[in-house]
Formats: sequence, structure tokens, C-alpha cells
Amino acid sequence: MNNIFQITKESSIMLYGALNIGVSLLKALKAADLNVQGFIDRRADEIEHVDGVPVWSPDDFPGTEETIIIITIKNVFEHVNIVNNLFSKGITNLIYYPYGYGKVESTEFIKIEMAFNSIINSRYNGVFPDLDKINPIPQTTHKIMPQYSFEKYVTEYDENSYILKIPVEFIFTEILDELNNKTKINILALPHVNLFSYFSGVEKSSVDRYFEYNKHTMLTQGFEVTDKWLASNLASRLQVYSEMQRQFVLDPDFFIKNAQDAKWDEEGFFMINGGRHRLSFLISKGYNYLPLKINKSSLDKFQNKEAYMKLNSYLKKNEIEKVLSPVPHPYFYEYPSGRPEYYNLTSSKILQFAFNYFFAEDGFSFPSKTILSVSENYFSLVRYFARIGYNCSLTGQFDKKELLVNKLLNIDSSQFQEKVIYKKQSYDIIYVSIDEYHKVEDIISNTSFSLLFMESPDPKYIKTVAELKSLNFNQLGVDFLNGEEITIGVLYHES
Repeated sequence: MNNIFQITKESSIMLYGALNIGVSLLKALKAADLNVQGFIDRRADEIEHVDGVPVWSPDDFPGTEETIIIITIKNVFEHVNIVNNLFSKGITNLIYYPYGYGKVESTEFIKIEMAFNSIINSRYNGVFPDLDKINPIPQTTHKIMPQYSFEKYVTEYDENSYILKIPVEFIFTEILDELNNKTKINILALPHVNLFSYFSGVEKSSVDRYFEYNKHTMLTQGFEVTDKWLASNLASRLQVYSEMQRQFVLDPDFFIKNAQDAKWDEEGFFMINGGRHRLSFLISKGYNYLPLKINKSSLDKFQNKEAYMKLNSYLKKNEIEKVLSPVPHPYFYEYPSGRPEYYNLTSSKILQFAFNYFFAEDGFSFPSKTILSVSENYFSLVRYFARIGYNCSLTGQFDKKELLVNKLLNIDSSQFQEKVIYKKQSYDIIYVSIDEYHKVEDIISNTSFSLLFMESPDPKYIKTVAELKSLNFNQLGVDFLNGEEITIGVLYHES
């Protein structure tokens, strides 16, 4: 059998990770009279030796193509990234936990996982497993690319329908606008979200928009709105919230078992006709993927398998193992991202702030707005704005990968104006991403806007710019890019 290796008494073994698991495993290896050459650890400059065994840095360990490395990092989510890094250094004899891969791709991953589990478990009793039971072990012969599995997130409800967790970006409903006409809005714009965020104790949330929504709805139907009615309505909604909170704690599957029916709309999103309270409740709890019940036709259109195949082929061909911000599609739910919490920590906060801000002047009419995205690399937010009907301009340009992502997400690339010159232009919203934050002072000086959302590695910088330009400033929170903190803020003029 080709592309295999075996652990023998003559093998040179290194342990990646010099903490508890690695130290315990060292004892079992020594007891089995196996040769441990040393540890590999990012803190090698702080730890020179462990039980007399040297500790090396990942950048300068003395490994060869014959070296066997057992990854003993407790966080198994890190293992594949470590494996790819070691493979790039010519190491192929690797034992690790292939999280998410063993059941998806091949028997090689299953064999590696079995060897890893047998070896790691020996740290408990100090007895290394019989070598005949773990040998031979498959070598790592190529970089491990992220896995895609649409089916993993689909649950068959009955013979005609399925339950799937759908990104908030794709969920829309209808409300009556100021002229009593039906208008489609993204669920994040529902005042119900504000209400349940208020009940959940979310900072700076209020019930005002929900009260205005109820007044608007009642008046359009010819009913009188009194303070007594509003108080009764609020008490009723609090009771609904309390019941859902009880289910949320005691029976989390309640929201799956009672998933809201939805149907694919040809504009590129799902429409719901009910379930607003349930879905708004989940959003108030920080959920950005919500359970919907859909039919086979809607499932196929959202899956968009042909577009996925083209994107998948491109990513593999170009060995793109990580995207900058998450792609809101089940194929990519587990795909590594530089900003894994982008939708929770950045986009949802920006969208909600914008919806609340413009409500003061637009009420429930939800007219289209203009947005300028100042970024060369981040397009997730501007796609979201495009999906809700905003006119979107970019200082950057979609590359081949981003165009393929647009196809997968049912976004028409032709609706964007690319490589625009923003000077002396006016926009309702400007978004300045982390890769272009140094341009913000020039942007403020040469454009007019209602809201300017920006990201910065320095939390003081946004406030300094606001003071310099005599603008109001709100810090919306923080996000993380490859583990480094980013501040998210908004600048705006006095209203």
C-alpha cells in the first residue's frame, strides 16, 4: 500500500503542543520505549524543555520527511490548519483529529481519526496502544481543503417539505407601508426585533418602533388607538416573549419542530407570511440562521447546485482555504473565515442601526437608499444591502471568486456600480471596511452622507475622527479578524 507510514521503535516522533495532553502522552510514549525527539509549541521561547525533552517553535523545529508528528492541541478545530502548515514544510507523517472530515470524504480520514483516538486515549492509563492496531497510517498527501455539505443542514420534515436553517439575509416578509400598500422587507427591519431585544435587555433597544408599527397597523384598519390599548398590547407581547423564553431554555427544539413555512421568491429570497414573533425572538438572542420549512422546489433554488459546483472548482483549483468573511449559504457554513462572527458582530448591527435611523424620516415606507462600499476585499455587507433593494456602489471591483459567490447567492452582479470615484458625491450610507479605514478622513471631507459605518484596528481612532469632523459617534461593538480585534462604529451628523 502506497502513501502510508508506521510507528516503530526507530521512528522519530514529535508532539505538537506542550501542554497537558502532550505532557501526558509523552509519559506513555516513553513507557513504550518510543523515541520522542521533542515538542513543537508556539510558546517555545517561554518553554525550553518539558521533562527533559526540548521544545521547538513551529518555524524552526528539526523535522524531516521521516518525522512523525502527533498533534496534541486540545482545540481540535485548529488541527487541520496545523496539518496544512506542516504539509507545506514537507511533513506528511501526521496524526491528528480530522474534525468534520472523517464522515465526509474518505476512509483515509477515518483511519487517521482512529489512530489519533487510540494514541490520545493512552494518556489516561499511560499504556501506549499495540502498534499492530494502529499501523499502517495514511500519509497526508495534499493540503486539506474545507468541506462542503449542504445535506448536513437539511432535515426532511415530510415527503414534501424540509427544514433548513436559513441566513437572516434571505428571509423577507410583507408589511403595509405609509400608503397602505404591501411592501417586502427583510426580517431584520421588523419592529418585532426591537421589541424582543428590549425584553431581552439589549442595550439601547426600545419599544418605540413596535408601538409606532402597531399604531400604523391599527389606524390603517380604521381602529382607534388608545394608551390603554397600547399598554394591553405590550403586556400581551411580554407574555408571548416569556413563553418563548421558557421554550428556548427548556425545549430548544420547539423552534425546529415549529419552523415557519417559507417559499422561495424569484427576487432571490424566502418569503414568510407568519412566524414573525418566533423568528424575531431568535434574532434578539443573536441567531443569524433561522429554521424555516420549505418545499423541494424552494430547496433546489436556494441550493443553486450548478453555481456551487463552479465556485467549488475555482476554490480548489486556486487552493483558497479561507474566505475573509462568511458566505451565507449552507455549503459554506463550516468554511473557514477570517471573520467567523461577521454576521453577528458586524452586519446585523449595522443593518439594525440603519433601519432604526431611517425610520425617523421614512416611517414604514422603506424607500431604496444609496450606499457606497469603500473596500477592496469585503463585499458581504454590500450584498446584503443589494438584496434589500439599495442602490450599491463600490470603490473596488468583484474578482472572479466574488462574481462566483454572487451567482451562488442569487445576486445580480450587474446591479453594482464598480470602481466609482466618490469625491463630490452624496450617499445615504457609506461603509468603510478595515482594509480601507485610513481613507475615512478624505471620504468625510469629499462626500456627503447620512450614516458612515467604519471599521478600525484602533478603538480611539473613530472617536478622534468624529471629534475632528464634528460628527456624532456611536460604537456598535467589536469584531475579530484572524483573532485581532476590530472596532465597529458609526458617524453621523446631528439630526
